[in-house]
Amino acid sequence: MISVHAGAAGHVLRDQPEKVWPVLGHIREAADTVLDEIKSVVGVLRDPNEVPSTEPAPGLERLPELLAGLRAMDFAVRHEVRGTPRELPAVVDLAAYRIVQEALTNAHKHGDGSAILTLEFAPDDVVVDVTNRVGHTSAAGSGFGLIGMRERAAAAHGTITAGPEPGRTFRVHAVLPAMKGNDR
Repeated sequence: MISVHAGAAGHVLRDQPEKVWPVLGHIREAADTVLDEIKSVVGVLRDPNEVPSTEPAPGLERLPELLAGLRAMDFAVRHEVRGTPRELPAVVDLAAYRIVQEALTNAHKHGDGSAILTLEFAPDDVVVDVTNRVGHTSAAGSGFGLIGMRERAAAAHGTITAGPEPGRTFRVHAVLPAMKGNDR
C-alpha cells in the first residue's frame, strides 16, 4: 500500500498538487502500521517468552479505512455486502482483510482506476470477490501478491482463484470458512 500511495502522490503532485497532502497522510499511516507489525514480529523472534501484543490483527472491521485510503487516491471502489455480517474466526477475518487489501492494491496498480468488491456472508463461508478491468499499459507484477493471497486462503482452510477473465477483466475470488471451532 505504501508503494501504491507513493506512486499516487507522484502523480497527484504533478497534476493536482493541492491534493497531495491527504495521500502523504495515508503513506504515513500505512508506514506506521507496517513498522508496528514488523516490530511485533521481530520482538517475538528475539524473545520467545515475550508476551504477544494485545493489539488485534486487522480484520474486515478495518475495511472502511482501507477503502477511504484508496478513494483518497481517486481509486473508485464499488463495495457491496451480501448477507448479514458476523464475527469470523480470527484467522479467517485476517485472511479476508489481507486478500481484499492485496486484490485492491493490485487492481489499483494494474487496473483502469476502479474495482468492484463484494463480500458475501453465506451460512458456512465468507466469500470475497474483487474484479477490475485491466489497464491498457499495465506491466506484469512479481506474482508475490498472488502467492501471498493463496497462502492466506490456505492458512484459513479456504480456496482462492485469481486470474484474467474475458473482456480484459481480472478477478480474485476467495471462499473462506466462517464457522468457529469444529462447527463446520
